[in-house]
Formats: sequence, structure tokens, C-alpha cells
Amino acid sequence: MRIEDCYRILELRPGASEQEVTRAWRELIKVWHPDRFANDPLMRKRAEEKVKALNEAYETIRGTRVEKETPRRPSTAWPVACVIAALIVLARRPTPGGLIIAAVLCGIAVVLFVKSR
Repeated sequence: MRIEDCYRILELRPGASEQEVTRAWRELIKVWHPDRFANDPLMRKRAEEKVKALNEAYETIRGTRVEKETPRRPSTAWPVACVIAALIVLARRPTPGGLIIAAVLCGIAVVLFVKSR
């Protein structure tokens, strides 16, 4: 579905704020909710189709907006935590086993750090 069509379905202008999109979606869902037409099968069917279109439009706009507004940058917290854990292991267990565990943790830290870049 094209983004322009999504705004038209939600009765909004292109580029509306996230709050406007959510408010319009909620209002239209209240108006077209199929349970309001329990006694009229034709209107109930029409309402179900309208709600599907509203939900698809809302999800499309939100999905597009998330991609544009929040490009996520991977965190470096996990690699740092692995290095700290390795240092703690070495301090508490300066044995060959502790050295192996610390080396594995440092290796994991390197892999995570490289993936975060």
C-alpha cells in the first residue's frame, strides 16, 4: 500500500505527526468497529473491511516512520560487560581454567564489538 493512500484512508494530510496518526486511527476504529453493526450483516461486513484497511494503513505509516526516525545504532554495552566479566574472572580465579574463561569472554567481546560497528 502506498503511503499517500494510507494517509487518505486515515483522512489525514501527508506528513501528519505520530500523535495525529494515532488519534485519527483510534477515532475511525471507534466509528467503524464491526461490533457496532451486530444487527446489520451488510454493514458489519463493510465495517470489517474498513477496519482491515485502517489497520493496514496505520501499520504502514508507523513502519515507515520508525525506519525514518530511529535508525538504531548497536550498543557497545555487551562487549564492555564481557570484558569486565573477564577481568572479574581473572581476579577471582587466576588459574588455567579462569584464564580460558576470560579468553572466551574477551573473544565474545571482540565479536560483539565488531558486529556493533
